[in-house]
Amino acid sequence: MKNKKQAIFLDAAILQSCNLMCQYCRSNLFYDKKEIRQVPSQIRLLKSLDKIIDYDIFKISGYGEITLAELESSISAIAHKRAMFITNGLRLNKSLEILLSHPDPVINISLDGHTSEMNRYRNLSQAQINDLLYIIQELNGSIPVEINSVLTSANCNFFHEFVSLMQSRASAVILFPFPVRTFPFMRRKNFFPSPDQIKLFEEELVENYEKYSSVLPPALYMQELVKFLKKGYRTNSCTVPSFVVGVDEKLDIHGCLCGPEEILGKVDEELDNRLEKINQYLLSNVKGKWKQCAECFNHYEVISLYLKGRIKETEISRVPSLSKDSILTHLQKIKSEYND
Repeated sequence: MKNKKQAIFLDAAILQSCNLMCQYCRSNLFYDKKEIRQVPSQIRLLKSLDKIIDYDIFKISGYGEITLAELESSISAIAHKRAMFITNGLRLNKSLEILLSHPDPVINISLDGHTSEMNRYRNLSQAQINDLLYIIQELNGSIPVEINSVLTSANCNFFHEFVSLMQSRASAVILFPFPVRTFPFMRRKNFFPSPDQIKLFEEELVENYEKYSSVLPPALYMQELVKFLKKGYRTNSCTVPSFVVGVDEKLDIHGCLCGPEEILGKVDEELDNRLEKINQYLLSNVKGKWKQCAECFNHYEVISLYLKGRIKETEISRVPSLSKDSILTHLQKIKSEYND
């Protein structure tokens, strides 16, 4: 095929089982610790997308837990790409060796802080948190590690303490805080930080950014985050469909998994018959500006800021998952072709 979609992430949100019941999760998953049998076969089928997508990172995410999958065969199926494993970390003691058998792994851990109170909406015990903090410390610098933290009323005003702790224990790790999304079914406005909590977050981590910069995203990311927290919505456009292609558990292809459904096609045995049509749509700019985008702000924002020329390559290269020459080169190409 002459042209391919230039992407950084193939976001494979194909998991349907989890061992946590995070109160702010939008999936409404049942607490279900069963092993996920279908993942390896799904991943093998997803390799057909290599024909239309030139991507760098095979991101296994969604609203399930990757360590519940059959990991050995899953790892072998994605050995041709850098692999980002999104995990809540509760089974890392048992599965870390398998994850690290991948030739180019990135571990992305979901954790809202260093105390059980900060993780109140995730229902984690202090013992579980301590075990996870120990693993993060042991991994520090050996492979790329990122921490995704959902900012809520439970952790916003203590988050600088978490950042300080990670800086002392795991200085090679980057923490990505982003706002909780209060979806309509939640009916709980108390998830979102209060104005006073947001003010303290800003004073400690934005106005005092240099003190903690080694374990935080670029300063502009933090500034935009605070703007979003104060307003409750974004005021600039998102570029996620420019560098992400998503696939859900039904193997439907999406322009973005963060927003509303926009199904481009399906990954199945007849995919070859539709590759050209899907590819043409992926390469177009007629997507990614839904009204729901105003309510969304996540770790992908740092790439959006780079594509718009608002942060420098020296800043984006500090992000562990992106700190690879071939990925940075790919980002430069996407940036040169990006059209807002």
